Formats: sequence, structure tokens, C-alpha cells
Amino acid sequence: MPKLLTPEEVREIPREISLPKFLKVNEVAEILGRSRQVIYGWIKNKLYFDDGDLFKVGGDYLIRQDCIDRLKKVVPQASERLKGKNEKLYVYFIRAENGLVKIGKAVNPKNRFGTIKTASPVPVELLAFTEADSGLEKFLHKYFAEHRSHGEWFKVNKEIEDLIDKINANESVIKSIRSGNNTIRRRIL
Repeated sequence: MPKLLTPEEVREIPREISLPKFLKVNEVAEILGRSRQVIYGWIKNKLYFDDGDLFKVGGDYLIRQDCIDRLKKVVPQASERLKGKNEKLYVYFIRAENGLVKIGKAVNPKNRFGTIKTASPVPVELLAFTEADSGLEKFLHKYFAEHRSHGEWFKVNKEIEDLIDKINANESVIKSIRSGNNTIRRRIL
């Protein structure tokens, strides 16, 4: 049987109980300079977070504010591992069943495809990828801007399909876009 407290003992109990503060995923992403998708990936793969750091509310997560300082120390190490290793970068093309094509970049396009495949509400297919510098993805986004559906997703058209075919056939392609008064030309492959 629990012990009953006397009125004097009750008065000695601190009035304020310190509860941990929680932040939403988008707030944590902003603080750490990462995307929400990256934070969700860490949660899904049980990276960086200790027991008690996460609290699931409905379909989303809250993250303890006091783990942010620890994350700030740990997270840069992940990106630092890539520096100096001369990691190859690839631009990839993934088609969703709904007819959209994602043009993205990744160090490991097959792993990236696996992540997208798991997160996608519709079936997806890795169409092609090619080694590239970091600017090629941005160039292609500008080049195909008129076909953009949202974010990195574009409506399929003949030109995108032809580019994918040429990448898969290992053929060189040169594309040009107008940027103000300049024409920017890029070799793809």
C-alpha cells in the first residue's frame, strides 16, 4: 500500500515539474540543415536517436529538444566521412507508376532507389543512372523545368525518354539551356 503524505510533505513537493520539450520533425530538420526526408530516414533506420528521444504522435514523430546538441555533434561526422574520399556522384532517373520521373543525385543510386521504393505509395522503377558532377542534376532540372510536376518529379516526355535511352546505351549527349543572355551547354555522359 502506498504511503500517504502529510500536508507538510505535500507542501515540500516542487510545484514545477520539468518535462522534456519536444520538437516536430520539420523543426529538427531546419535546425540541423537537413531535409525532413533525411530525418525520417534516420528515424526509420534507427540512426542517431537513443531510446526516449522519439515520441510518436499520430502518424508523425516528436523529437526531444535536448538531443539536438548531441545530433549536431554526430551528424556532421556522417557528411565528413564523404569528404576526401572522392566519392563518385550519380544522377539517376526513377519512374513512378503514375508516369512521373524523378531526376535526383546520389552517391549510391541503387540504395537511394531502395529508399524511394520503400517510401513511395506507388511502384517505382530505376530507369538509368550516370556518373556526374554535382551540377548536372541542377542543370537537368532547369532544362526540363517546363515538364516539372513538383520537386524533383517531372512529367514523362519524349526528350526525357530519349535521354534515358542514350544514358543506358552509353552514348554522349549535349544539352543546352538559355540562362539570361547566356547559353549553357552540358555534356551528359
